[in-house]
Amino acid sequence: MKKNNLKKKDKTAITLKDKLTINNVGEIYSEFTNALSKVKKTTITFSNITAIDISFIQLFCAFYRAAKEKNMQIEVDAPLKQEFHDYLIRTGFCTAGGERPECHEDCVQLLIRGNS
Repeated sequence: MKKNNLKKKDKTAITLKDKLTINNVGEIYSEFTNALSKVKKTTITFSNITAIDISFIQLFCAFYRAAKEKNMQIEVDAPLKQEFHDYLIRTGFCTAGGERPECHEDCVQLLIRGNS
């Protein structure tokens, strides 16, 4: 799922790998909570994601909102691949539109577009 955590004084990098599902949200939650309590900036990279479910999307959005409340910066330098866009549309987080879906929440928009 995730590994490869590089921590520095004011920032951290979290690389999420493989499955982002209910089976892994506890571990991801720990990473997000740690980042919220210790740093001002977090960069998230998605690598070789094979599955995603609603539990991860909800967790990411909760992390995103908590980070905004703490004036913490979140960057997504490798957004989710195209293959997961249909899932986000089917689950109601986004609507189809052009090249990329239009998402109803800023946090989901960040998952799809990254910081571009």
